[in-house]
Amino acid sequence: MLESKKEMILVRINPLRFHQRCSAGNKSKSKSMNSITIKSLVKFWVVFVYLCLVSFTNRHPLKMSSIHIAYDIKSKTLTVETHFFADDFQKCVNQELNQRYNIIQYYDKPDVQQAVDGFTAKFLKLNLNGTALTLRCNKAQYNADANLFTFFYQFQQATLQKKNILEISNQLFLNYFNDQKNIVILNLPGLSGKLISFDKEYKAESVIF
Repeated sequence: MLESKKEMILVRINPLRFHQRCSAGNKSKSKSMNSITIKSLVKFWVVFVYLCLVSFTNRHPLKMSSIHIAYDIKSKTLTVETHFFADDFQKCVNQELNQRYNIIQYYDKPDVQQAVDGFTAKFLKLNLNGTALTLRCNKAQYNADANLFTFFYQFQQATLQKKNILEISNQLFLNYFNDQKNIVILNLPGLSGKLISFDKEYKAESVIF
């Protein structure tokens, strides 16, 4: 029975494209423990799978989101990909906006996209070199098998300086789930594969690159 549950978990977790780098077991409140190198991620993946096995009480016992921020030097484009559990996301958006959107079925509709952008922008704030980035989704995907939403954002002509500061405030779902973990993975010039874990005790960080 345990092997069966383990197989079910791996099938559901791998397609989530959380980049297999989730730090669900990280309880540290310090900045040094929230900024984790890629070499440390294997340890967190082992803890992640273990926690899934010992707390397998529903479809996804862990509350987690993943965001990937990357910069393309040639096109001078900053891209942001957000990955959310679909059922959690729909529930939180509707509670926050006091609505009954069927986001899972109509995620690509203009009114639903507007609600998605509004919710995301309220709890995820990005500031590059003193300029706030306006989050407007230009592409959305839903993976029913993985129970996953992926939303894509693109900021063209995001010219960088010799020294850059990216300020990140990530409070997604923290008002709704006590054990929520929000993972941000950065692939920026001179800063590749940096991982930051946000939770109720650690909601913001500034990154220099």
